[in-house]
Amino acid sequence: MERTQTDPNLTRSLDQIEGAATSPLPKTPIGQRCVALRATPLGALSAGDLGALIGQRMSLDLIVPRALDLLAKHPLVAGDDYPGDLLGTVLRLDGSFWLAHPRWHARLVAIADGVGAGPEEISFELAEFPRQLTA
Repeated sequence: MERTQTDPNLTRSLDQIEGAATSPLPKTPIGQRCVALRATPLGALSAGDLGALIGQRMSLDLIVPRALDLLAKHPLVAGDDYPGDLLGTVLRLDGSFWLAHPRWHARLVAIADGVGAGPEEISFELAEFPRQLTA
C-alpha cells in the first residue's frame, strides 16, 4: 500500500521500523554512512542524509516521503553538495519507482515545476524528469 504521509513516529529509525539490514553494505565511506543513518531517527535525518540513502536506493518507501515533505517546503535545499542536490537525487529515481507510487510522483512533478529550470547543477534532471507516467 502506498504511504501518503511520512511515518508519524519520526523518533524511530529505519532499523527499528524495518529491522537491521539483512545484506551487508559496502565498506566504503557512503556504505558506512548509510549504516549509521539506518540507526538515526527519521526526524533527525538531514537533507544530505536523505540524499545519501536515496542515492543508495535504501528504504525508499520510508525515505522518499520524508524527502518530498522537505522539498515541498524548500525545493532547492542543499544536501551535501549544492542547492538542489536532494531534488536532483529524487528526480533521478527510475520510472518503475514512480509507477509504483503515482501520488508521490504527482507531488514531485508539482515541486519540480515550481522551480522552473532550477540551478545549473540539476537543470538536466529537471528537464528530463517525466511529467507523465507510462508503463
